[in-house]
Amino acid sequence: MRKICMVIAVALLLAGCGGPDTREVKETRVVAAPSAEVPQGHGMDSLMSGASSLPAGHPPMAAYAWDVPAGWTEIAATPMRIGNFKVDASVDTECYLTVLTGAAGGVDANLNRWRRQMGQADLSAAEVEALPKMEVLGRPSVMVEIEGAFTGMTGQQHMDYLLIGLVCPLGDETLFVKMTGPKDAVAAERERFQAFCQSLREGGAPDEASAQASQ
Repeated sequence: MRKICMVIAVALLLAGCGGPDTREVKETRVVAAPSAEVPQGHGMDSLMSGASSLPAGHPPMAAYAWDVPAGWTEIAATPMRIGNFKVDASVDTECYLTVLTGAAGGVDANLNRWRRQMGQADLSAAEVEALPKMEVLGRPSVMVEIEGAFTGMTGQQHMDYLLIGLVCPLGDETLFVKMTGPKDAVAAERERFQAFCQSLREGGAPDEASAQASQ
C-alpha cells in the first residue's frame, strides 16, 4: 500500500511540473565513465605526457643547456620537465630537470618533500644546512641522497630505491635535478649525475657531442 502511495505521489509531482516552460526531452546522451587505467611511470609528468609533450632536445621553456652523459638517452620533454633522461643500463631509472618560478617553496620544503616520497622523516633546518653542496650555474646547490621505498605520483611504491637530487636556487627561479631508481643502479650513475649537473649552463644549443650522445 505504501508503495502504491509513493507511485501516486510521484505521478502527481511529475504532473505538477508540467506547464508552459516544460520541454519534452527528445534526446539523451551517454557519457563514458573515466578510465581507471593509470599510465606507467614514476611521476606527475607521466600523467601529463602525450599530445602536449614537447620534442626531445632543448625546448624554449627555459634558457638552459646541458651535456647528456654517455649511457643516458634524452627523451621528449614534458610540460613539467624541461629535460627527461633515461639510463640505458636501467629501464627503471629516470632523471629529469625542472625549473620553477621563484623559491618554489624553498630548499628545505622541497628536500623534505623528496624525503617523504622515499618514506623518510623530514630533516631539520640545521640538517639541511649540513648537506653537501655543489656549485651549479655559479650558485651553491644542495645535494641530497635518500634511500627508501619510493612512492611516485601514481601511488605505486618501489622498494629499495635511491633518490639523488640537486636543488639550485637562482633567485628568480629554482632548478631541480632528480634521479630515482633501484638503489644499485642509481648509485652507479652518481658521477654521471654530478657531471650532468655541472654541465648545466645558461642558453645555447647542445654541443655536437651531447647531441650525438642523446641519439
